[in-house]
Amino acid sequence: MAGASITDRPERGGALDALRFLAAAFVVLYHYGSEAPVPLDQVAPVLGRGWLATDFFLLLSGYVLGRAYGAGLDAGRWSAAGFVGRRLRRVWPAHLLVLLGFVALVGLSALLRVGPLHPGRFGAESFWLQAALIHAWGTTSQPAWNVPSWTLSALVVCYLAFPPIWRAARSLKGRTLAAAGALIVLALGAVVSLVVLGRSLFDLPFQYGVLRALPLFVAGVLLARFRQGREIGAGSATTLALAGALGLVLFALAPRSALADFAAVIAIAVLVVAADARPRRGSSIAAQAAALSFALFITHALAGAVWFGAVRVLVAGAQLGRTAAWALWAGGLPFALAAAWAFNRWIDAPLQARLAAFKLRPAPRPAPAPSG
Repeated sequence: MAGASITDRPERGGALDALRFLAAAFVVLYHYGSEAPVPLDQVAPVLGRGWLATDFFLLLSGYVLGRAYGAGLDAGRWSAAGFVGRRLRRVWPAHLLVLLGFVALVGLSALLRVGPLHPGRFGAESFWLQAALIHAWGTTSQPAWNVPSWTLSALVVCYLAFPPIWRAARSLKGRTLAAAGALIVLALGAVVSLVVLGRSLFDLPFQYGVLRALPLFVAGVLLARFRQGREIGAGSATTLALAGALGLVLFALAPRSALADFAAVIAIAVLVVAADARPRRGSSIAAQAAALSFALFITHALAGAVWFGAVRVLVAGAQLGRTAAWALWAGGLPFALAAAWAFNRWIDAPLQARLAAFKLRPAPRPAPAPSG
């Protein structure tokens, strides 16, 4: 986005990119945990708290979009329609391609007479709801097809809400109020969820995805407004990052409660702001990891279905030792990374480049008639 200052457009290769990849990897570990010889949440309860990484992504989405597009919206360089169209172009094609990958996998399973482990998850109605990215809007309670994609469905609503939310945040008198607003939004969301739905905001099932995502997304947007034009010194950023990381670890390890969950999300918010404020050294590894994180998130369920489905077929009836069973399970992790890399390298990145190059060009205006 031409003309955006360095403080209004985060660069690649910073600490946020590294955190984004670590969060995506944790989501994979969480979702694959049930396939382990001993479920991972029984080995270490913290490994059963994948919701922390999900909430990190939802809050980070609002924050990064505010930092990347906020100044352009303020200056009129971006229209609301242009912003929403750009975001949908980024997530929808990849989602549809992975969904078609599931269709191919289910079809191949039928040909090989190896049924899916949960056949009820692959119905036609669920397919069309996912294809339209409306399955987290209260339209279904059935986990189906690419289950983690509920976050993309919820984010579609967040994308539509982003321009008016960003504009409304201008009315806050002083950027410090924006940070306070983020805290208030999270607190209100947590209270309303407990009172109305009887469940923690951070533990809502996917059919309430929009209700879960919006407070986190809005909090991220308000934190981006807080950071707009505000520099945080390297020393302060390091202190905040350490405090956020320590708080996240402590509250993640603590017994679950509404208060502990809320405190963990506040620690995530502190960590996001601090990581963004850290000096950037332009690490190509972190930048590549960030580029891989979306592909890893969107493809890991399909990769896991392929890997663990193949393992079940190959070892059916075999008496595996403990070491062999764990080795086969662990193999799913590098397989997911390899699948994400291949998807990003040969499918998603080329497709995005083609879509970015495709622009509707207005018909040229006729030359003015010569004056008499």
